[in-house]
Parts: sequence; C-alpha cells; structure tokens
Amino acid sequence: MATGIRFVLGMALMSLCLFPLLSVGNDQPSVGEDIKQFDIYIEQREVKPDLSRIVVSQGQWVKLVWHSDEDVDIHLHGYDIQRSITANEPGEMMFKAYATGRFSITSHGFGEQQGGGKKHHHGALFYLEVHPN
Repeated sequence: MATGIRFVLGMALMSLCLFPLLSVGNDQPSVGEDIKQFDIYIEQREVKPDLSRIVVSQGQWVKLVWHSDEDVDIHLHGYDIQRSITANEPGEMMFKAYATGRFSITSHGFGEQQGGGKKHHHGALFYLEVHPN
C-alpha cells in the first residue's frame, strides 16, 4: 500500500513540475489576439527593399511571411526557429516575441549546388528587435 501511495504522490509531483514547461510552448495565439505580420521578399539572395530590422514589443505575436526566388533555409537566432522556404511559394514563421533583445535572421542555404549541397549565406539578412513593454 505504501508503495502505491508513493507512486501516486511521485506522479502528482512530477506533473506539477512539468505542467509549467508544457504551457510555455504555446505556439498559437488566442482567438482575437493581435498578430503583427511582415511580408519579406528575397530576390537574388538579398532582402528587397533593403531591410535592416523589424521592431516589435515583448509579448507580441509575430508572423513573418517569406517570399523567395530560390529555395532557402531561414533561421531566427535566439528563438531557434528554422524554416525551409520553397522558391516562389510563401512560407510562414509565427512566434510569440517573449525574449527581448536583438536577434539575427540568417539564411543557412540558398538553392542547390552541384553535389546536392546548399550554399551558406554569411551574415544576417536583417535583425529582429524585441523591445520590453
């Protein structure tokens, strides 16, 4: 009997510890919650028109809609969000801006090279700035 009670108490304690971690990853906005959308166009491996940064407030939902003239992998550093964008098809990256600071958005490959590899683009395409409320 004592073993069963310890098991139940252990499971309850573990659930209480894990529940906050599970709720942090809410990856969808609530109904009616505001979403700040940006359409980003990449042509000839450059953001057009020239864009150096996007500024949002902490807690804001952000939706980046990508348009590219060739296949590319996009990475939002700091949030560790990565998306593969297919040429001439819009691709989305949606997240809640929970961490403040300046975060680079880079490409980890453009198009296909001989041998099946992707060419890495060095440097940031632009930056995401998340300002505190």
